[in-house]
Amino acid sequence: MKSNNLSIVLYLTLIVVILSGCNNVTPAKSKENALEYLKKQKYTDVMKVLDKEVEKYIEMSKDPTVYNYKLDLPEDLKQKIDLYNYASSLNSKENEDYTSALDSLEYLDPIPGIITKEELAKYEQELHKLNPKYLSFKQRANGEVYEDPIEKQKKIDELKLKEEKEREERVKASNEADKNPYSPQIGMTKDQVLASTWGKPKNINRTKTATLTHEQWVYGSNRYLYFDNGILTTIQD
Repeated sequence: MKSNNLSIVLYLTLIVVILSGCNNVTPAKSKENALEYLKKQKYTDVMKVLDKEVEKYIEMSKDPTVYNYKLDLPEDLKQKIDLYNYASSLNSKENEDYTSALDSLEYLDPIPGIITKEELAKYEQELHKLNPKYLSFKQRANGEVYEDPIEKQKKIDELKLKEEKEREERVKASNEADKNPYSPQIGMTKDQVLASTWGKPKNINRTKTATLTHEQWVYGSNRYLYFDNGILTTIQD
């Protein structure tokens, strides 16, 4: 009787050990299994396999104050986090939760052999078309208001056009000034005065201090110009 009881206990223990082994995926095989599930488009299974290893880092990614939560992690762990996020994004897309799908891409890097930089950009663009009013974690945390990208770009283009027009007008005015004679004006530089109707002085008297260079330009007929550090400050005519 005791022998039978012992056999039953040993048998049950063996079953528990086997079941435990089936339920626990070693870290070394988790990535391999995740890749297999990803190929089969079993996205929730990918997340289950990797969940224990990456869950705390996934939570960090949802904090808009974290600039790059993967910065100092081992490369293998980074790729597991990316696999998790990619699977999460694809799963959310299948469920038409495009905001969550885009959130999962916030810090997702290309995954070697899975998705390239170009493919990732194309996928993100596709999601933005499905959810054109998407705001990032950081934008939502900062209370930013959605602005239609077409209208936003229109405002930027209008501002650029206005600035270009103003620049052209300044250049035109400068060219006109160069063509037409002008009298010295307060605030002009010495070069501008030399190009004015007064031209080159007959004599220059100069005094210097530690912080100031003062010049008197003498033109004759009681005409004088006074400069401080190269800028015209007084006109005596």
